[in-house]
Amino acid sequence: MSSVSEQTLYLAQNIYAKSLKIE
Repeated sequence: MSSVSEQTLYLAQNIYAKSLKIE
C-alpha cells in the first residue's frame, strides 16, 4: 500500500498536469 506522502505527491502531479492543459 502506498504511503500518504506518495498519494499526496500523485494528486499534486495530477492537479499540476490538469492546470498545464488548461493553460
